[in-house]
Amino acid sequence: MRRPLGVSTLAVVFVACIFLANYFVTHVGRSTASGAHVIPVGFGLETTSGVVFIGLSLALRDALQEATRAVSVVALILVGGVASALVNWHVGFASAVSYVASEFLDFAVYTPLRERSVISASIVSNTLGALVDSLIFLALAFGWSVALELAPGNVIGKVEWGIVGIPIVIWARRRRQLAT
Repeated sequence: MRRPLGVSTLAVVFVACIFLANYFVTHVGRSTASGAHVIPVGFGLETTSGVVFIGLSLALRDALQEATRAVSVVALILVGGVASALVNWHVGFASAVSYVASEFLDFAVYTPLRERSVISASIVSNTLGALVDSLIFLALAFGWSVALELAPGNVIGKVEWGIVGIPIVIWARRRRQLAT
């Protein structure tokens, strides 16, 4: 089977999102006492500024699964986890653990649901992945009090950006169908 055009680009953007998320959480936005940098996400909530890129990465992971083999997606999740740990020492461990856990959860949920509806599969898997990523990352990086304070905004921000990425998932699925 011929690989659809754009898979390499999706893979690079996917891993870049992880790098950028870690950079933003420690450098971009309003600095808090915990060391996190936050941005508003709507509904009067704030969360860590890396949320934009993590939310998008959840949708890109779904798109990659549509565009390539599952083993390639698993390899990219692991590459993203390593990149996550290397970007910033302060939050690297928390980011790597939460990233790998949430991406594998996203993978596990998206896979059985995608044949019914790619949009529903993306929304459900991204929402669950966002929740797991938010709680694990915030608790490990900044403590449970910060996790409980920022998790609602974190999930909302990731879901917002995950929804923005759904057209990319649909595009990847159509490209795969045309290539077969």
